[in-house]
Amino acid sequence: MNDDLQKARNAGAENVERSTTAAAVLVANIPVREAFAEQVYTLHVHMVRDLCLIYETDFVLDLAKDLVRVLVRIVPELDVTPMTRTSVPVLHADPPSDPADQKILATAATHALAAVFVAHFEQGGSLLDFDPVAEQDAFRTALAAGRKLAAPTDQDGSDAG
Repeated sequence: MNDDLQKARNAGAENVERSTTAAAVLVANIPVREAFAEQVYTLHVHMVRDLCLIYETDFVLDLAKDLVRVLVRIVPELDVTPMTRTSVPVLHADPPSDPADQKILATAATHALAAVFVAHFEQGGSLLDFDPVAEQDAFRTALAAGRKLAAPTDQDGSDAG
């Protein structure tokens, strides 16, 4: 692959992750827990769509929704059940009530999803051959890294808490 193309894709993927993270942080202020989880989920599906565009791979909405849902089940606070036309999304666990905790959670999950999808697309993969079960360990690792990146630090630079 052309180096310039790879650099452009990397920059595009970073911009998509950054803008999705910024939106997810804003969503963390939504006081209704179910709405918070559903909005983060929607942002994640849109992020996958944008990454598909950058990596020139087909985007299939229903498949992307399912893939994101399977990976995000690792984060119980963001696990929404499949929606039907007449139902409101139901959480399997209550997300943290503190908006600061919700911001960390939304940021970490966004980082983790971007990491696993970008790695897959960089290897020439597509949504059709993405295996969310096989990616769970990579997602967990990226989620832990995302939590560290998003966690507030005290004044001497060490982790708070």
